[in-house]
Amino acid sequence: MRRLAPLVIAIAFYGLLIPLGLADIDHGPPGWVLPIVTAIGCALPLIVAHECGHLLAALALRLPVAGMRIRFSEASFVRVSPSPSAPALPVRFVLLHLAGPLTDAVLAIALFRYASHGEMPDLARSCVLTVALLSAVMGIGNLLPHRDRSGLHSDGARIGAWIVRPGQQRQALRRVTPNPMTPRVLDETITDADLDAYIDAAADLPHRAVAVFLRWRRTLGLVTGRTEAAVGNFTIGPATAADDEWLGTHVLGPGATPAMLDVIAPMLALIPGLGELHRVTVGGASADPAILARVDKVRRALANRPDNMQRRLVAALGDLLEGRAAQARRRLADVSPSADTGVTWALMLRAVAESTLGDHAQAGRLVDALRRAHAAADPAGDSDPPQVVTEILAALRAAVSPGAGLPAGQ
Repeated sequence: MRRLAPLVIAIAFYGLLIPLGLADIDHGPPGWVLPIVTAIGCALPLIVAHECGHLLAALALRLPVAGMRIRFSEASFVRVSPSPSAPALPVRFVLLHLAGPLTDAVLAIALFRYASHGEMPDLARSCVLTVALLSAVMGIGNLLPHRDRSGLHSDGARIGAWIVRPGQQRQALRRVTPNPMTPRVLDETITDADLDAYIDAAADLPHRAVAVFLRWRRTLGLVTGRTEAAVGNFTIGPATAADDEWLGTHVLGPGATPAMLDVIAPMLALIPGLGELHRVTVGGASADPAILARVDKVRRALANRPDNMQRRLVAALGDLLEGRAAQARRRLADVSPSADTGVTWALMLRAVAESTLGDHAQAGRLVDALRRAHAAADPAGDSDPPQVVTEILAALRAAVSPGAGLPAGQ
């Protein structure tokens, strides 16, 4: 009944039942055609009446209405979004889903009584009875538990689910009910306490990933537009270990969405990887195998995503950590200076590659070009490179053997 062709066929079938039942063959072709035409013409008003029954029930039961759709050839519905912890939800949802079929039944009974007791021509009675039959069939059909081809469950299936598995339905409601704190997570204005509560209550993986990612950056001291990218902000320590492990498992796992891979995944390599690059370059240590493995894991996770700046940044950082400065320079050679964040970090990594290969003058020119681009975009802003990059470049310029390069990965 939710697709155009099956709906028309069904209406035509029901429209034929009434003339057959009344043996209404004396009227000739009109006796057969008019009931069918009447049923087709009344199908949409019947659907409207059915959904209005749900709507009025939702308002009476104080269930917040999130949306309503009326279609002749597609699924029609009234969508509500109450709090999963609201009282008496099973009873209220059962009444909500009963309201539509009950409206169909009331209309069917009223039309049957009108056709039975009213004074009207036989042909008109046949048309009224056809519409009454169609309304009754719609009500009964919606009470039968099933799922249509668009994936929507019938009212009967919903009623059964709320009676038999109310706890599971509440849990499903938690997954689809908008959390009022989500906008504050997205604009990063949520307090730390509310952020912890949001993460604990989040059942949707993408929303939880965004929240954990924000807490991870806050713990590191890296929040967009608030803090300087200092050296200490790039070290994964005990305070960030749990969130780092969760992000590494879920954002880089099989359940990750494209948005999670494109936005969060690159930072899981770039933040600890840049801190490790500082430790290797300034401290003279060998690259940590765990950091190298993380960068490589992110690189492989992004392998099937469209080629973009974040993907190139992760690959170039891995090259620098593993002593392949020339390859890192080639990856970023065509990037032109601008104030864009991705471009900025690309040229900073390229400056590190140039300086690693001994061309400190070219590294200086890249840094100066970035300063000019940022000054042009925001004259009042800070156009100097982050401290972590400044210290890496200074250590490379001060190296006894400028062309020695970075230690190879273990």
